[in-house]
Amino acid sequence: MLNYKSEYIHLFELIYKYNQKVENGEDTYNILIPNALRRFLEIYTLMKIPNESSSIENRIKQLVGDINHFKLLNHFSHFTTFEKATKHDELIMILPDACKELIMLLELDKTHYNSLKKAIG
Repeated sequence: MLNYKSEYIHLFELIYKYNQKVENGEDTYNILIPNALRRFLEIYTLMKIPNESSSIENRIKQLVGDINHFKLLNHFSHFTTFEKATKHDELIMILPDACKELIMLLELDKTHYNSLKKAIG
């Protein structure tokens, strides 16, 4: 993270590289992605709608309408029990789709998206 100007750019790099691996059919390391997606979305939605203090789901809904995949990210980002933290969840299967949806959302703002890609080199 020391190589980046912010946590936001570091999180984008994790998500972007994960998405590239998925698209290329490469093996992926999923354990960091749920929390990275959730944290990135928290920062992104607060930047886009800074006057909205309600939940991340409400901010996402304002930006995209349908929040099906993003809403499930809450499930991954709050490992509240030892059992949940130590076993794979069947919902891990939606990670590639949720990641792709996030990239598609970012692509709507081409200036921002291209700037993020430049920032990760």
